[in-house]
Amino acid sequence: MLATQRPAVAGEDGAQAVRPSTTTQETERAVDSIREALEIYREQLEAGSSATPHQLMTYVYNTADPLKFVLEVLRKIKSSELEEAVIMLPLDNILELMVVIKGLLENNWDIELASRILVLAVRINLPQLLSSPKAAPLVRSMAKLLPKRIKEFKDMIGFNAAGLRHMKDRIEERSETQMFAEALENVQTSRRRERRKIGQSKGLFLLFKCMQNFQCKSELLEHRVKKLINT
Repeated sequence: MLATQRPAVAGEDGAQAVRPSTTTQETERAVDSIREALEIYREQLEAGSSATPHQLMTYVYNTADPLKFVLEVLRKIKSSELEEAVIMLPLDNILELMVVIKGLLENNWDIELASRILVLAVRINLPQLLSSPKAAPLVRSMAKLLPKRIKEFKDMIGFNAAGLRHMKDRIEERSETQMFAEALENVQTSRRRERRKIGQSKGLFLLFKCMQNFQCKSELLEHRVKKLINT
């Protein structure tokens, strides 16, 4: 562990248990974006379903759903910056973020992103979460929900992969059939050309024979004419 870093989880060592002591401007902006989104999400829920959507939701992210709004904010943050931002969030924001993640899992929205954020948040803040009365029921509910959603996600990936393999096989079969058809067409074209050349050769041969016959007949006629004249 570097001298400028401190453990994020008590009793753990290594890169996974380290909070960065210095932050970049991008990470700070990511933290601000997440905290602002969580604040808007909280205000919208407190105001109820009849509340007017926040301008940031409608004009920037084009949604009136607070949960979708937070999801879109998280999606727009780069993966590396998102992880650093989650590590830097205080526990109150982590709890709010976990509530959002629970909503994403229940709605089956972006399971990969939700799972990654949840695992990181729990790992980094495990001691605080274990000692927090608010976090215990939340963690228990997501401990049941997360494996189910991950299994469904894996099944979907497996189904899509099988579909892609089937499409690949169909394309390869179609390509082979097309190649065979093109090869057959080339052979048939070559044969037609050969037959055309043979026909042309036969025509020239017959023409040559006719010309020879005509020349023989002309010479014979000329000989007879000369013979008659001499007599």
